[in-house]
Amino acid sequence: MRIVLDTNILTRSAVSLQGPAHELVKTILGRSGDVLILSEPLISEVRRVLGRPYFREKRSITVEDAERFCGALEKQAEMVAPVVGVPVIVEDPDDDQILYTAVAGRADILCTLDGHFYDPSVKEFCDGKGIRVMEDVTLLELLRGT
Repeated sequence: MRIVLDTNILTRSAVSLQGPAHELVKTILGRSGDVLILSEPLISEVRRVLGRPYFREKRSITVEDAERFCGALEKQAEMVAPVVGVPVIVEDPDDDQILYTAVAGRADILCTLDGHFYDPSVKEFCDGKGIRVMEDVTLLELLRGT
């Protein structure tokens, strides 16, 4: 499967070695036939989010930790160049970069906890592109075959 993980999943994976987000990243990268799809805008957002004071102060994530995490993802993922077309996510236009990363990467699944992606019009757009939108726990269950 070709999979895009949203910023909220990737940042959770970086800060906790337990939980579904980290397990999901490990599972995708460790399974033959699965491809993690990223783009420069997506990985830049992960870097920016992990660089916030909250992550430095509350989660003890250093700039070096964030860079190491993002660099490892870039090496193991398929990088694509999204071309943002018609705005789809009206409530948060920045999320269109993630959506169009999934389109450019011919993703089967876009995994996110962001409610904007579950809006009926966004789901309809994704359905039209053959992209299923699901949460991390649901995707883990699918990958495990349960």
